[in-house]
Amino acid sequence: MIPLILKLKVPRGGSRPLRLYLPLFIVWILLIPVFLLLLPVFLIGALVLWHTPYGRLILMFLPMVCVVIWHLQGLKVDIKDKKKHIDMSFI
Repeated sequence: MIPLILKLKVPRGGSRPLRLYLPLFIVWILLIPVFLLLLPVFLIGALVLWHTPYGRLILMFLPMVCVVIWHLQGLKVDIKDKKKHIDMSFI
């Protein structure tokens, strides 16, 4: 399932960390028309370049992007610096 919320934890000075919950479902709704507009361009590019190795790569680009987005759920990213520690997790 695609992640719907991004949880971001950012430390602040000496107080409790700032926790932000960013709605990703709005981003996915906005990206659907972009994917639909780019689909004919990718199909025409794949047909033109079919006899080269790039034709098959172009044809499989959108399904590969969809698989990567689908598997983002549960991903946790920790960014550490000498002074800061930022946590990101896709819910």
